[in-house]
Amino acid sequence: MKALALRRTSYGESDLVVQFFTEQSSLLSAFARGARNSKKRFPHRFHPGGLYDIELQERGQMPSLLRCELSDYDSQLMDKEEKFFRWMMVIEWLSLEHPHAPSFSEVLALREAMKGETSESAFHSFFIRETVEHGFEPELQVCVHCREDVLEEIRFSLIEGGLIHKRCGSGLSLSQESHRFMKESLSSLSGALSESMAKELEPITIPYLEMQLGRPFRTRQVFRESTSAISIKESEQPARAVPTYLEA
Repeated sequence: MKALALRRTSYGESDLVVQFFTEQSSLLSAFARGARNSKKRFPHRFHPGGLYDIELQERGQMPSLLRCELSDYDSQLMDKEEKFFRWMMVIEWLSLEHPHAPSFSEVLALREAMKGETSESAFHSFFIRETVEHGFEPELQVCVHCREDVLEEIRFSLIEGGLIHKRCGSGLSLSQESHRFMKESLSSLSGALSESMAKELEPITIPYLEMQLGRPFRTRQVFRESTSAISIKESEQPARAVPTYLEA
């Protein structure tokens, strides 16, 4: 069975409990017995976001891993800090229980798209669609207050959940191009994002979803803390580590 590893948790002195997102588009947790001590059986250490071939043995309340082979793990998802944290945000999202989980094929397509130049557009488009799937579709046609068309000076209100006229209230500025991208994302037809468009959507896409869910993305908090910290010289930077909440 194909599965993406999401997080790993220490259990006892030598075991791990590994959470996967499977090809059945569902979450699954399994024991990796002796994984903390045995590099022979599990040499890959269950990289979050890695694609695995797994075989399970049903035992008690939680199955055990009989076989777990790393099928694909692309370093391109880790080559830039922004891309790394965006992918970790996807992993955090998948690790949560959802009434409408994305399909496994959709997640694999997103994973492939995020490796290259379309990383930002794929990320924002995915989360805009997820927002809609969870019943939080933003109003992108008319002003949320006066219900009239917003033709110029487009603004987006996180609190009101959609477009808003400047005269009707405050909101974040949105260009015609970014507005078009958001509307096209609802039907999976979104195009590429320019650097300026990505900057416009950064304080909208995830913050709006966080506000509707009533909970923050821990990955986003970590990223904001890391970017506000004193920068380290490139030659002195340590290897990029998995966020601790994905490895307990």
